Amino acid sequence: MRTVRNAAMAAALLLAAAGCSVTRIVAKVDQNPLKQVAEKAAAHYSVTWVDDSTLKLRDGWFWHSVLAIGYSAFRADLHYGKNELEGTFYLKSHQFLMWWWPFYLDTSGSFVGAALKPAMRTQMHEILDWAGVAKSDRQERYISPP
Repeated sequence: MRTVRNAAMAAALLLAAAGCSVTRIVAKVDQNPLKQVAEKAAAHYSVTWVDDSTLKLRDGWFWHSVLAIGYSAFRADLHYGKNELEGTFYLKSHQFLMWWWPFYLDTSGSFVGAALKPAMRTQMHEILDWAGVAKSDRQERYISPP
């Protein structure tokens, strides 16, 4: 019984330390850039249109998935409204050692997932560049998962 309780405590600590936030960027844009982003992203991302003003991009990270014995994907959820582009960027991962419980990793400079974050930031900035968002116009925040 004590072993089970210790394992549960270890899992809870692992989940708490794993990271459970996403990066949210809000930027002013002149027109809806989502069609342009979808065209450029089609070569590297799975592109899903929710409606005319909402686009979801997903890039499965094969090697991270294999090494973590699970599934990991970088995700970008973009929404356009009132000359404003809102983007939510994160790595969502389901891993064997965490009983496939999903966790989210933002692009902040924190220690958790530090080896993955440069690649995540590169993907995030690439998508925002496709949207025509200037780096000076990007307001970055870290929030709870979607």
